[in-house]
Amino acid sequence: MGSLLAVVPRARVHVITFEELAQRPHDVWTALTGFLEIPREPLPEFAVHNRSQSVYRSPTIRRLTHRPPGWLDTPIRKLQQFSRTTDSPLITYVKRRMWRPESRPQVSDELRQIVREHFRDDVELLGRLLDLDLSGWQQPDAERA
Repeated sequence: MGSLLAVVPRARVHVITFEELAQRPHDVWTALTGFLEIPREPLPEFAVHNRSQSVYRSPTIRRLTHRPPGWLDTPIRKLQQFSRTTDSPLITYVKRRMWRPESRPQVSDELRQIVREHFRDDVELLGRLLDLDLSGWQQPDAERA
């Protein structure tokens, strides 16, 4: 961020934190459209999409479908496009079978503290560069609530 601000005046940089976007999406949208000097309408839909509670059953199939070898790239991409646009019960069944339910992994308080400590200086620097209060990033979740 420091190198960006060395080239671009701070007044021409608009920063959005994930917390702001998650907590106040309409306010963030209004501020962004104002910064860009574009119409606020039409308003985007701010609903949560793709909240995943599942993982791929097979890492090998996942790699094959998302990072195929060069010779398979075109056929895989065509198959993906077809699978997005078809109502085929067979395709629906296969896609459903590629996933298995799994809850989100929980991060221990100890690991969160290690990460906070590791990035403390970076967070403080980023806060100074952007003139933002990022102190909440350094507090345990219970203290932020």
